[in-house]
This record gives sequence, structure tokens and C-alpha cells, in this order.
Amino acid sequence: ELIAYDEPHVAFATLDGMYERTLTVNGFSKGAAMTGFRLGYVCGPQGAIKAMAKVQGNNTSCPSSIAQHAGVAAVTHAHGAFAEAATANF
Repeated sequence: ELIAYDEPHVAFATLDGMYERTLTVNGFSKGAAMTGFRLGYVCGPQGAIKAMAKVQGNNTSCPSSIAQHAGVAAVTHAHGAFAEAATANF
């Protein structure tokens, strides 16, 4: 979202009929300068997210509490291009 080269970024979810069929997967490494924290997120239709949560809970471990708190701070106190990108589709 933050690297768009010659054309402005267009989120798939904003296209006609795509909101309910789009999963947005992102992380905090580049946009929030949190490299090394290995923290990300996914947004999408509730049914898909529930199914993903079942798989995720059995296949991965939890991010550290420090990474979780840093992610909350990044979203809560977002500014500039990261703030615009993080809230553009919601």
C-alpha cells in the first residue's frame, strides 16, 4: 500500500463486488518500522477469519507480548502514510 510506484494504490476490497471476497494480509515490519517483531494481521469476511483462526491456533505460536503491545501502539498512535494506509479500507 505504501509503495505504489507510478500509479496510486488501489485496494482490491474497494473494487465493485470485491469487499466480501477479499482478504487483506499485512504486517508491521516496514510501515511501522517494526522489523524483527514478526507481527502481522489479516482482515476479511468473518467466515474466512474464523476458519483461519482454527488453523493458526494449531500451527503457530503466539507473538511475544512486547510485539503485541508494539503493534497496538503502532495502530493506536499511527501517523502519516502508515495511518492513512492502515485505516483506508475500514
